[in-house]
Amino acid sequence: MIGTAVIGAGPAGCAAAIALARAGEEVLLLERQAAARESVCGEFLGDDAARALRALGLDPSALGGVPLHRARVAWRGQAAEFALPFPAWALPRRLLDGALRAAAGDVLRAGVTVLGAAPRDGAWHLRTSAGDILARRLVLASGKHALRGHPRTPARPGAVGVKLHLAGVEAGQAVTLLPFAGGYAGLQPLPGGGANLCAALPGEAGAAARDPAAFLA
Repeated sequence: MIGTAVIGAGPAGCAAAIALARAGEEVLLLERQAAARESVCGEFLGDDAARALRALGLDPSALGGVPLHRARVAWRGQAAEFALPFPAWALPRRLLDGALRAAAGDVLRAGVTVLGAAPRDGAWHLRTSAGDILARRLVLASGKHALRGHPRTPARPGAVGVKLHLAGVEAGQAVTLLPFAGGYAGLQPLPGGGANLCAALPGEAGAAARDPAAFLA
């Protein structure tokens, strides 16, 4: 039996596993994806997120983050711009999650799918693709993905999150907010050029956004 099992190696799961391991806990971090990859995310790291990463031994600049100094709000052909009152960075999730996985080290078991978890006899019994695991405590950090028997609270009905990495678009050292009816999009630079465009779209707009051209429109 291990002390704590953490399900999900995103930022929350990795941070929990790293902190527990540093405190002397026997911890096992389980992640179904074999390697870090992109996920739907605005990729904006504010001062609070940067401080949390540094506490884990990671620095946004060293990871390749683009420093952000300004913010813009654009609406119907007009824009307002102002200086950010705190340090911020743009960092793709593949880079962020990869660094967090590396920091977790040997406690991470990637490519292992948790099929279910149930409390029994004072412990958690986990069924996984690599066999059964017994843990005294369980941390569920699977994000939007529900674990069988432990459903998530439903998200806002009809909303769809969409993200595109755009080549040939230069966002400068700024985050740009693009409001529209029912939501907004965010645009910010990528390391090495290009930009990340991410939005939460409601209703019919969300359905149309499954097509990249409709999303950009």
